[in-house]
Amino acid sequence: EEGVRIIGEGKFLVSHSFLGNERTKYCLTSKISLGVILAIPSLNYPVNLAVSKIGPALIAGNSLVLEPPTQGAVSCLHMVHCFHLAGFPKGLISCVTGKGSEIGDFLTMHPGVNCIC
Repeated sequence: EEGVRIIGEGKFLVSHSFLGNERTKYCLTSKISLGVILAIPSLNYPVNLAVSKIGPALIAGNSLVLEPPTQGAVSCLHMVHCFHLAGFPKGLISCVTGKGSEIGDFLTMHPGVNCIC
């Protein structure tokens, strides 16, 4: 249900232009993808919280690395596997599991990660 809501809101993430309040200014908005996003969902409800991070990242044109909590790793791995079975390209969504203090520190400092959510 949460995923359907997030995908529905994706239609608002489009580039467009409009007149400003004073009608003398022209405003432009553009959607620019950030690249690789690191998503670290919290311990409670790891799949639901991961979906709330995965949906907006993909809608905005980014790839995503998911680092689930150790206690919720299996459910997140199954979810990412379902994305791959559904035809998502390999590498678009990746899941990395392990001890958070080691993997989390490495990923958050990695120069290839452009955004952390």
